[in-house]
Amino acid sequence: ILMLIPVCKITFIKQNGDSYTLDFVTQIEIEESFLCLTNTFKITFPRALDFKGQNLFHGSTPVFQRGDQVKVELGYFPKLRPIFIGWVANISAKIPIEITCEDDMFLLKNQVVSYPDAANIQTVHISKKNGKPSKRTKVISPQITLKQLLDHILPADIEYEAIDINLGMFRATKVSAAKVLEVLKDKYGLYATFDLDRKLIVGFQSNAASTNVVEFQFEYNIIDDSNLEYQRAEDVSMKVVVISIDLSDVKTEIEVGDPDGAQRTYHMFNAKQADMLEFANKMLAEVKYTGYVGSFTTFGEPYVRPGDVAKLTSTKLPERNGNYIIASVKRTFGIAGYRQEIELNSIE
Repeated sequence: ILMLIPVCKITFIKQNGDSYTLDFVTQIEIEESFLCLTNTFKITFPRALDFKGQNLFHGSTPVFQRGDQVKVELGYFPKLRPIFIGWVANISAKIPIEITCEDDMFLLKNQVVSYPDAANIQTVHISKKNGKPSKRTKVISPQITLKQLLDHILPADIEYEAIDINLGMFRATKVSAAKVLEVLKDKYGLYATFDLDRKLIVGFQSNAASTNVVEFQFEYNIIDDSNLEYQRAEDVSMKVVVISIDLSDVKTEIEVGDPDGAQRTYHMFNAKQADMLEFANKMLAEVKYTGYVGSFTTFGEPYVRPGDVAKLTSTKLPERNGNYIIASVKRTFGIAGYRQEIELNSIE
């Protein structure tokens, strides 16, 4: 009988260059998702620990501090693979001690940006308000593409890959670069995530699907499918509303889907109706389809990340076989073993 032995290696790199490696943990949890801006890593220790008489986490000169770098490797003996690279964001003051780490979004949360620069803002007077002269002014920002915006807000040492899309007029005033990425998700349906090469990937979820296709079989390596349901497109009541405002403040609205369905709203700027319709149908297809929704639990291998494609197969119900874009992966490692909870987002 083949025995899979979970193994881990966690390396903390201090700001002075010193490093410390742990190969034992009580519990760790890693969450990666398109739906959340920041990928996180949490590690729990049952008690306060010392290293050569120095407290690891607390006191006047702790070994580990906020801002230290961390690298997590997990696997089954004898193979380890990099799973998470990030920074210590918080160390709890209670026992059991929990360290929360964030990926490179931690850096962007501390990067304050504005767009456009004051020199590129035009201010025009609005001539009338309710039929009367008005002294109120209107600020007009130049139009910008996604790549131009990322070039403006990201530090020079952060590499990125992004789709080619015109954002129209866009403004951000003294907010974090991470907040700008959050606005792109909420208003444009654009998702941002760091890969393990520390490259920022920005695009629609359907654009982000990689060539990494991994098969999961219900009768073989799916441990728990109780949170997975099979839906039919005709039973899903959903509509997508896309709103665009042009340079004259004229609003255009397009709606696709079921009139009485649950609504998802997206905003565009100075967009053509044909582009709005294409975008709306793309967003609708990500939620209204025939296939599985929800999540399932499997072993720590085969390894997958958000944006990969899960090929679900079954010997009992082969007619339900299909490929799905992975929205999030929650990994747990500890006494209970090494597991992945994989959440599906849409059919490929």
